[in-house]
Amino acid sequence: MATLRAHSEQNMARGARQLRSRRLEAAEAAAKLPDILRALIEEHIYQMRVVRMLERQVALLNQRQQPDYEVMHGVMRYMTGYPDRFHHPKEDLVFRKVVQRDPSSRPQVKQLLREHEQVIAHGAELMTLIERCRADSGTADTDALRKSAHSYIGHLRRHMDVEELHFFPHAQRVLRASDWADVDARMQPILDPVFGESVAPEFRRLRAQEVRKPDSVARRAARRRWVRAVAAVEAVSALVAGATLSGLKLSRHNREALGTNAAILRDLLGTQPSGARAGLIREAWVRNAGMARDIRRQLSDVWSEAFATAWQACRVAGTPEAKASEAMDRLRRIFERPSVENTSPAR
Repeated sequence: MATLRAHSEQNMARGARQLRSRRLEAAEAAAKLPDILRALIEEHIYQMRVVRMLERQVALLNQRQQPDYEVMHGVMRYMTGYPDRFHHPKEDLVFRKVVQRDPSSRPQVKQLLREHEQVIAHGAELMTLIERCRADSGTADTDALRKSAHSYIGHLRRHMDVEELHFFPHAQRVLRASDWADVDARMQPILDPVFGESVAPEFRRLRAQEVRKPDSVARRAARRRWVRAVAAVEAVSALVAGATLSGLKLSRHNREALGTNAAILRDLLGTQPSGARAGLIREAWVRNAGMARDIRRQLSDVWSEAFATAWQACRVAGTPEAKASEAMDRLRRIFERPSVENTSPAR
């Protein structure tokens, strides 16, 4: 079990190093961002915080449950009243500056500007559907509301991804300090009504909902899901390590068996007396049977260790045990059948 645990720990350590490296690269890139891009990205983060509130209500609609229309209304009142009116125009200023410095980016800028218009129109449509449901939830078309919200959230996320992953880095490369100063001079200094220094009265309930922690039941459920996810990763890592080690052992076994049988075949072809040939055939049988027993025993040890490690992870996670235990036992029996008897062929 120590070998498999070592393989698993090496894989996890390698993943942790890669994650730390990516975080370091992101932090270094963020440290070099112009203030305007940093502010735009922070506003994206604020928008996603309220959009996640909308997603939770849409999840209730997906389950045919009653959502909180007041929360949905607050989210869209913020999205249509602040980002649509102030955030997108600030991005438009950056986009147009980029076209001045790099005319080849004009098609991409046109697409982004068009998406801003689509986001604004889609947000207004979603707001109308929410207001209808607030007015009369009994006859409201919740299916249309659910589809519209799904589409709005997906479109918004994709749009932000394009901006942050592709266009903002391009703007950082092509724009000069004078360009950023000009854009900054044209921007209106508007405070965020939800995440600014003071929360606007009409958004206090939304802000309170956003910062409220999940109830203890939800936290416990989240912890259980996390523990099970980690256990699944450990179990899979153990089985992958077992498969890797088995492959190495089989490869070594095949090389040794090929060398042994080639040597016996050379002796057999060079031997004239029939008695000597019979002796070589018996030797080949015995040696091959011994190698077969040895590799079967090695594989049995490897997989028993792998199954024990994987099963221990599942047990710790509290996952359902009956079916998993039965499956593990079946697999273990396959690799623990009695090996080939050490018998020689009849003379």
